Amino acid sequence: TQKQQPRAMPPSDNTPNVTTNTNHEKLTHSRGTHDPMHSELCSSPFPLLCKLLDSIPYVGPHAPISISIPIASPSLFTPLYGIYEFFKRSLFHALHLILRAFQHTFAIVILTLITGIAFVHDTMHYNFNVKLLKTVLFSFTKRIPHDNLYDHVKSQGYGIEDCTVHTVDGYILTMQRLKKSPESAHGTKGAVILQHGLLNTSITFVLNSRSKSLAFMLCDAGYDVFLGNNRGNRYSKRHQRLRPQDIEFWDNSIDEFVLDVEAMYERVLALTSNPEEKVVFMGHSQGSTQEFAALSSNSKLVEDTKLFVALAPAAYVNPLESKWLIGTSKLYQWHTKAFYTLVGFSEFMPAMEWARPIVPPLIWAHLGQVMFVSLFNWSTVHWNEEFRPLYFQEVPSAAGSRNIAHWFQQVATGEFRKFDYGAKKNRLKYGQDKPPRYPLEKITCPVALCFGTMDRLVNVDKVKKVLPNIVFESELEGYYHLDTLNAESAHKLLYPPLLNLIQNLSKKQ
Repeated sequence: TQKQQPRAMPPSDNTPNVTTNTNHEKLTHSRGTHDPMHSELCSSPFPLLCKLLDSIPYVGPHAPISISIPIASPSLFTPLYGIYEFFKRSLFHALHLILRAFQHTFAIVILTLITGIAFVHDTMHYNFNVKLLKTVLFSFTKRIPHDNLYDHVKSQGYGIEDCTVHTVDGYILTMQRLKKSPESAHGTKGAVILQHGLLNTSITFVLNSRSKSLAFMLCDAGYDVFLGNNRGNRYSKRHQRLRPQDIEFWDNSIDEFVLDVEAMYERVLALTSNPEEKVVFMGHSQGSTQEFAALSSNSKLVEDTKLFVALAPAAYVNPLESKWLIGTSKLYQWHTKAFYTLVGFSEFMPAMEWARPIVPPLIWAHLGQVMFVSLFNWSTVHWNEEFRPLYFQEVPSAAGSRNIAHWFQQVATGEFRKFDYGAKKNRLKYGQDKPPRYPLEKITCPVALCFGTMDRLVNVDKVKKVLPNIVFESELEGYYHLDTLNAESAHKLLYPPLLNLIQNLSKKQ
C-alpha cells in the first residue's frame, strides 16, 4: 500500500479549506436564482452590470482561495465581508427602485395619454365634457353603495361563501359559492362553474341586479353556482411558498391556467351533493380560452363536462385595431426584454394596483371605462350605469406580464398554441421548434357559442370549423366583447335559452 505524503503544513481550525468555496457558490446561486430582485435586474437593461457585480472578488471567511495560508483569526475579515455585501446589496436595491420607478412612470404616462386623447375626442364631439366634469365634482361626496363583490351579493339577497382550491403547482385560489339566501341550502340541480376573462374577476358574473345577472339567474333556477378566480387576481394571491413580490409567482400564461381549471373541477366535484353529476362550465373571453386548452389536453375533463358555454369565445383572435396595442405587440416581437422592461417583469403594469385605492372610485371607474373603450373600440351603451363603478373598482385586475405576452403571440400567429419560448427553449420543453397547438377537435362534449356582432376581437369562424359538437349558437346583434355578461338586455336575449339548454341536456343524460 502506497503511503500518503505528509503535508507541508498541517491544517488547523483557522485555515480555510475548499468547503468554503462550495459555500460561496451556494451563496451566489441563491442570490442569482431565488432572489426576485436580482433576477428581475438581470433580465432588465442592467444584465452586464449585474454580472460585473457578481464577479467582483472579495475577501473574508467565505472567500474562495487556492492556497492554504494560516490566518490568526477569520473574524478580522468579517467586517470587510459585511461592508462588501452591504454596499453591493444597496446598489442592487437602488437599481431595482430605478427600474420600478421607470415601469410605474411608463404606465402612468400611457394611461394619461389614453385618457387625454379620449377626453379631447369627447370634447370635440360634445364641445364640453360635461360627464367627466360631473364625475370629478361629485366624486368626493357621492359614494358607491356596495364597493365590493361580497357586499353586492348580500345586498341582492343571496348567500356567499369562499371555497379554497389548491393547484398542483402550489397556488391557493378562491372560488365564491352562491346560495339563494344566506340561510338556504346549496342548489341540487348540478354544479356550474363561471370563469372570468383577462384582467377580470368573478364580479363580472354578478354585476347587474338580482333578475339580470347570469350567476343569480342560475342560482334561482336551483343550480350550485361557483365563481372562479384565476391565480394572481385580487382573490387568488396566495401560494404555498411564493409571494406576489416574487417574479416566479407571476410566471404564468394560458398553459398554467389549465391547472387552475383542473383544480376547480376537482374541488367542485368533491363539494357537490351528487359526485356523479357532470359540471357545466361557462367561461367568458380568456375564461373560455383556458377551458378550450384544458378540455383539449385532458380527456377526463371532457368526460366530466355536461356543457361548455363559451361567451365571447377567444381561442382564436383577430388582428388588433388599437394603435396602442399594435405598438406594444410589435415591441414584444421586436425586443422581448424591452417589452418586459416597460410593462413589468412579473405583474403587468403594477402601477394600476397601487393607484386604485388612491383615486376616488367614480373617477377611477370613468378612467377605466375610457381606457377600455379607447384600447378595444368597445362601447358600454348596453350597461347599467348604476353598477359600472362597482365593475371598474375590480377591473382591470392583476395579471402576469407573460400572460399578456402569450396573447400577443396568439395575435401575431393567428393560431391557438402553447407559449412560445423561442426555438431553443421550445426544443427543451416541447421537443420541437414551435410550440404545439391545442387540438380543439378533441373536445367532444357539448359546446355552446355566444358572441356579439360588434365583437371584432374574437374569431368565431375558426372555432366553429374545428369543434365537432356545437349544440347551440347565439349571435347577438349590436353586442360588444363584454356585453354577453354586462349588458342589461342579456337576461332576456341570452340567458333564458342557455338555461333551457342546460335543462334539456340534464334530461338526456
